[in-house]
Amino acid sequence: IVADNKKWIPPLDYVFITTNFYNEDLFFRYLSSIYHAMVLLAGNDLGPRGQLQLFFTTVALGAGAIINANIIGELAVILTKMNRKSTNFQTKLDTANDAMRNLGLPEKLQVEITGFLTYSKSLLESQQELEEFLYMISPSSRQKVLKFMFTTALMDNPIFQGSQVVIDFVSARLDTKILLPEYIVVTQGEMGD
Repeated sequence: IVADNKKWIPPLDYVFITTNFYNEDLFFRYLSSIYHAMVLLAGNDLGPRGQLQLFFTTVALGAGAIINANIIGELAVILTKMNRKSTNFQTKLDTANDAMRNLGLPEKLQVEITGFLTYSKSLLESQQELEEFLYMISPSSRQKVLKFMFTTALMDNPIFQGSQVVIDFVSARLDTKILLPEYIVVTQGEMGD
């Protein structure tokens, strides 16, 4: 379009009212055209001259706006997904704070409860991540992972020292549970399974 009527002047040559663009070598004109195409898609006006150039510039500016909107929209979706966990937790924390304020709880107790909620969040997430990981892998790999996790702790226990057979037997039957503080695991006198 530009080469047909040679009316277009690059924006940097506006001050001279004329241009030497059409007399430059092919490589310079090619690079300059790519540069101005990128500038056009980014939403900058290139000073079209004539109806055909004006039509083309209008279409290119519209296409550039759509492309930019798509890119920005995709980035917004990615950022939203990245922040979903913290946003959900913040909503729960806001609900707890509102409830504590409405109940008129002392500030010291409110701080203690907020600290507990924050601490327990990471523990619960760790448990969920571990369970998802163990669910994704094969049963044989799961046994190897559990054996690795428990063997060190069992070897440090004086009851199991020196008995690799017993450690292997016990570690194959153990499971991991991350529990919150003050959670009752077993009470005295309770019958076992």
